[in-house]
Amino acid sequence: GEVIGKLRQEITKEIGYEATVMAVSSHDTASAVIGSLAAQDTAFLSSGTWSLIGVLENHPVLKEEARIRGFTNEGNYGKQIRFLKNIMGLWMVQEVRREMGNKHSYSEIAEMAASHSDYPGVVDVNDEGFLSPTSMIGAIHKQLQENGFMLPKTDGELYFLLFHSLALKYQASLLEIEQLTQRQITSINIVGGGSRNKLLNHLTEKYCKRPVIAGPIEATALGNILVQMVARGILKDIGEAKDYVKKMIHSEQ
Repeated sequence: GEVIGKLRQEITKEIGYEATVMAVSSHDTASAVIGSLAAQDTAFLSSGTWSLIGVLENHPVLKEEARIRGFTNEGNYGKQIRFLKNIMGLWMVQEVRREMGNKHSYSEIAEMAASHSDYPGVVDVNDEGFLSPTSMIGAIHKQLQENGFMLPKTDGELYFLLFHSLALKYQASLLEIEQLTQRQITSINIVGGGSRNKLLNHLTEKYCKRPVIAGPIEATALGNILVQMVARGILKDIGEAKDYVKKMIHSEQ
């Protein structure tokens, strides 16, 4: 949140633009958390190709169990800590859609999945076999067969399986956060492009048994801008910046 200075004259001349260089929260997840309602009792869930779920802490969580379970401590604005875990996001959905020839829009995918919510299968979305398989559908079928589940008979069942499995992973991760921080999480703020997926939001709220606040969609860009506004004195502090986040969420509803 600092003004570093202006570009050197030779660079300004080359690009034809005189810019002021600002130090913002970086990288994208850091800015996304600024553009969210994240707090010690409100978990943030940055939802896109990958998902990152966590909470803000005043001190790093250095328990060995946290390391074993894949949590990290990352620096955040105001010398806080983002205690978070990286989870598979919509990558599997994107790959299945691509493998099917992109024949369905994302809104159609959500509608199909919602109409097949009785499909019982589940996969471990964080299995390394889903990172870069030759066939995502083949990798999904393989794990289902290994665990004794019947294979999806329709595209809708396959897509519901993915949203269902992802929401279950969110639930498990949230319980881990509560155990490791010894605090109760009262709500979840889902930000990023994935926050537009109403089915996934609904399943997350249902399984986690916490209210879900969806948006802002462009939390990373918003967080970047808000930190610049604080640095320039346009906003008093990050608390005032959070008021803008609430307004943005309200406008997207």
